[in-house]
Amino acid sequence: MLLYIARRLAHAIIVVWGAATLVFAILNLAPGDPAVNLVGENATEEKFEMVRQALGLNLPLHERYLNYLGDLLRGDLGVSWFVGQPVFDLLMDRLPSTIELTIVAALLCLPFAIVLGVVSALFRRTFVDFAANFVALFGISTPNFWLGVMLILLFAVNLHWLPSMGRGPGPGDVLAGLAAGDVAALQAWASHIILPAFTLGTFLMALVTRLTRTDILENLNKPYVKVARAKGMSPTGVITRHVLPNSMISVVTFIGLEVGALLGGAVVTESIFAWPGLGRLMIDSIMRRDFPVIQGGVLLVSFIFVFVNLLVDLLYLWLDPRIRLR
Repeated sequence: MLLYIARRLAHAIIVVWGAATLVFAILNLAPGDPAVNLVGENATEEKFEMVRQALGLNLPLHERYLNYLGDLLRGDLGVSWFVGQPVFDLLMDRLPSTIELTIVAALLCLPFAIVLGVVSALFRRTFVDFAANFVALFGISTPNFWLGVMLILLFAVNLHWLPSMGRGPGPGDVLAGLAAGDVAALQAWASHIILPAFTLGTFLMALVTRLTRTDILENLNKPYVKVARAKGMSPTGVITRHVLPNSMISVVTFIGLEVGALLGGAVVTESIFAWPGLGRLMIDSIMRRDFPVIQGGVLLVSFIFVFVNLLVDLLYLWLDPRIRLR
């Protein structure tokens, strides 16, 4: 068990290092001069050179890379070239909003997707199955930026039911309001997060629906299901005790892998709904060529991705006893 965890941790470190190296190479080998973005095109060459020297951009690429790795080993992500604040503080200020949006999107869409996939498989080739497949196909084929704009036009512009942008009260304010018997903060929070969360989670919901349906149908034809039925087990017992646990192994794996997709999709979703999260910070930093913030953001997302996948691997040990035996 400990050896398995140690191996997975070693793999995680390699993945994070690879992501950090790749983004460093892309940013530093891309055309353009960050000094021009900082001081403007009309500045003198002496001013450009002074900025390059202050930021270390005049050093050879390999020296910049070694300095970057050394700072990472010391836990120093650097300072934003534009804002002047430590990158770690900027990321930690925006990360809770992105995690909040991602968790709500997952909680909103994943239970519905699993139930829809199970129902679609159990009622195969019926109207219910066709309707579920239509919903899944719509979710897969619809770009989230288009879906977000359509939801804003419908619920915010035309019906005036929900706000079109911004973040409502934080979870702390909601809990404080509920403790005081006031649900206004909860209503404001829900009204602000429902549209971006649904936009972000729709694609994942569609994929999980299709995957759940496929796995349920595959497991329904396995010999152990026929044995359970021959022993007189009820159809509900066969589904809940045998088919679902075996089907959830691949679904859990897929969900873990798609966490990165949710974080990546949050970049577009946060831009559409003006959600003050990590994705919007990354977009602004890319537009300004703020290298330290971009590198720190990619490193943070990579760390979250490998951490969640490590948790999924450990969950495997609980779901599938065969892995524990190996």
